[in-house]
Amino acid sequence: IAFVHWGDNYSEVNDQQRHWAQMFADAGYEAVIGAGSHTAQPVEVVSGIPVYYGLGNFAFGSPGRFSDFGKQGFGLTARVVMTAQGLEHRVGCLATDNEDETVAYQARPCTTIETSAAFESLLPAGYTMVGSEARLTVA
Repeated sequence: IAFVHWGDNYSEVNDQQRHWAQMFADAGYEAVIGAGSHTAQPVEVVSGIPVYYGLGNFAFGSPGRFSDFGKQGFGLTARVVMTAQGLEHRVGCLATDNEDETVAYQARPCTTIETSAAFESLLPAGYTMVGSEARLTVA
């Protein structure tokens, strides 16, 4: 699994991220997990592997600038679990916007409504919801 620091702050996935995601897939990685843009970026399947372009913030000591860029204050968690069917990729949602009084500089699990809103724009087809996590099995 490649864990990379990339992306432009509070921005969409850029061409350089897509280029390197393809390079990691071509090199035989099972997944790519990215961080660095301070905002959750979409997950895509590139040549059969999940690429988490940006997990967003977890604990970050500023109020956040999500609204300045039209973004939602969510972060993601990513877990990879070995099952009999193959690798299962599990994604969770965190509320991370410190301007939200329910966060107050302590990331918390997203509510069901927040999770639905975050995952709708971030996850590709193929993920299924199991409890508060989205899951994708890659054989």
